[in-house]
Amino acid sequence: MKSYLYLCIALLCFQAAFGQKDAKVTFEKIAEKCKDLPFEQRLTMKVTKFSVTSPKVPSGEFGKELRTILSNAVQKTGCFTVMETDDNIADFSTQGGDNIDAQLVVTGEVTEFIEKKVKIGPLTRNNVRIGFILKVLNSQTGAILFSESVNGEATQNGISGPAVFGQAIFAGTSLSGALAQAVEDAVIKAVGILAEKKDKIEAPVIKAAVKFDASNCVMLRDGKGPKIMILIPEGQTIGGVTSEEQGQKSLDKVQTELAIEGGKTLIDILKKKRQNNPTQNTSTNPTVTKKSIVVEDAITENILINKFIDAGFRVIDPKVYDKMRKQADSSSDDVSKMAAIGLKMGANIIITGYAVSERVTNNEGLFSYRGSIQLRALTTDDATILASHTLQAGGVDAAESIASNKSLRNAGYKMADYMLQQLCKRNMTFADLGGSKTNNSAARVSGGATNTTTIAATNANFVKLKALADALRKSPKVKEVKSTLKEGAGTLTLEHTGSADDLVDFMSKLAAPKFEITGMEGSQVTITMQ
Repeated sequence: MKSYLYLCIALLCFQAAFGQKDAKVTFEKIAEKCKDLPFEQRLTMKVTKFSVTSPKVPSGEFGKELRTILSNAVQKTGCFTVMETDDNIADFSTQGGDNIDAQLVVTGEVTEFIEKKVKIGPLTRNNVRIGFILKVLNSQTGAILFSESVNGEATQNGISGPAVFGQAIFAGTSLSGALAQAVEDAVIKAVGILAEKKDKIEAPVIKAAVKFDASNCVMLRDGKGPKIMILIPEGQTIGGVTSEEQGQKSLDKVQTELAIEGGKTLIDILKKKRQNNPTQNTSTNPTVTKKSIVVEDAITENILINKFIDAGFRVIDPKVYDKMRKQADSSSDDVSKMAAIGLKMGANIIITGYAVSERVTNNEGLFSYRGSIQLRALTTDDATILASHTLQAGGVDAAESIASNKSLRNAGYKMADYMLQQLCKRNMTFADLGGSKTNNSAARVSGGATNTTTIAATNANFVKLKALADALRKSPKVKEVKSTLKEGAGTLTLEHTGSADDLVDFMSKLAAPKFEITGMEGSQVTITMQ
């Protein structure tokens, strides 16, 4: 009997050793495919926490552990460049993709976890089978490039197994050995799939991060640049669920009553519910706290301030106009009032709107938030809208306040880059308003934003070009017109307020002289005289 037991143990040790060797050889074969692959030819990826939908997984950290294991294994192959991240997939905003520095986002969903006891001779051993859906996403669009079902299975006795690719899995438990080997089996298969498909993946091209300064920002080329006022009221919802979730629950309950009560309409039932409980409000939740953020903690505003200062813009300290926040909050939809606030503070441009983070459905016990930012950039002299945009991004964390901050931070950096890009391409100069509190018309004219637009005219002569220049001077926005003429090609250089689009719109309404607008690019307009 004792000899039989020794024989069984020896066979088990041999089988375990053979299984580990086979896995190692398989991994080495995968790495061989990418041997000496130049760094610049490797696709870049970030691996996010796996979601877990199987109810039998015995740890809330399993998805995080899988992310770390897969990241480590993929990096060791040399097939990809794996970039560090501690984010969940919900933290990645794919709207624009300006802040995602990897081409691919790899994630997964654990859909299967089976643990059972099996008998081999006189011994009882643990058997574990796991399964997950491996997903590879385009980091810029969020599109799923491909997905594969991956399984891993292992049987081992109840002793702790070694770490998998340097990551311990449930160390010290009776499941650790079998689970570790099952995870290793699945991860090697997943790495093999990634290595096999790497040359077929239509990965996006990542644009290098743009640093704005006087070299690529026309507004800053005079060495001074406009004075910017950034006023963004910010709010957060903390605690409970959002009104949308509560409203859906109330609607489900009402629909159930509708089915029970038969002939009554939805409105009838809602009226009855309000009569029975006048204080009930199905669109709000008393556990939700909506709060405004003080200027020192305003995430979006501080991100934009820092980005604009780094680029070289002059930015007014937000503490100077902190008392105007309530007025801005109530006037945010009135562009003329917001422009007047900026003019009062001596700003040439005011960037304003709102930023809010709202809680969405919880993600595996973590808090999940959606940050939304809507901004406009206005000239303070005539309320011309220079840029307008809306962005959203997600944030997930174990701490509710951090998840909320993440969502606004992810959206805030994208919004800052967008606003800088839109403003820096405009050929505009500004007078220094000096913070005067007067609001007279002279101050508005002298402090106006000025554009320079060039009109290149073909088939021109002196009479035609002069007639066009005189017609353009009749516009109240045109301050100066300079003309040149050589061999039938004329050029008009205009200094004006408003945008080039406004100027072209005015030109299209002129009755004389006759011309055809044949091209427009930035501040250059091309016409053919008739």
